Formats: sequence, C-alpha cells, structure tokens
Amino acid sequence: MNQAWDLHPDQIQYITFTWRSDSSAECVSTLQHLYGIRDAKFASCLDSLGLRTGTGFDRDRMAFLSLVKQVNLWGGKLCVNLR
Repeated sequence: MNQAWDLHPDQIQYITFTWRSDSSAECVSTLQHLYGIRDAKFASCLDSLGLRTGTGFDRDRMAFLSLVKQVNLWGGKLCVNLR
C-alpha cells in the first residue's frame, strides 16, 4: 500500500477515508459552489470519488476491493461501517 506504512506499522493507529461512497447530486452541487467551478466534467469527477458506487452503497468499486486486500496483506484490520 505505502512503503512508509510497511516500515512503521506500529505507529498507525487509525486511517479514515473521506469519500466512502459517491456523493449525492445535492452534495456535488454544494462542492461545485464551494470550489467555484460549475462544469459538468468537474461534477462528474466529484460524483465518482467514492470507494463504493451510489449514495445507497450499491456496489464495491475495484479501489475498495483492492484496499481490503492490501490492508489484509499488511496485517491490519479494516473496520468498515458504510451504512
């Protein structure tokens, strides 16, 4: 996952991920306003940052599955509460 993590695993107590699932249209609109960018491509990017698709946590993305695999290989625990 990251070489620094491999060198100092005892110093890692907690890892969090901001975008666990894709954002709602309302959230995307708010972020566009915050950043001052009203562009369809930017909105599409913001809408697809989640580790899982949809606001109802519909499906795992490959990034999420890879994360789970890497954390397990690293020997860590991944506690996921996405609902």
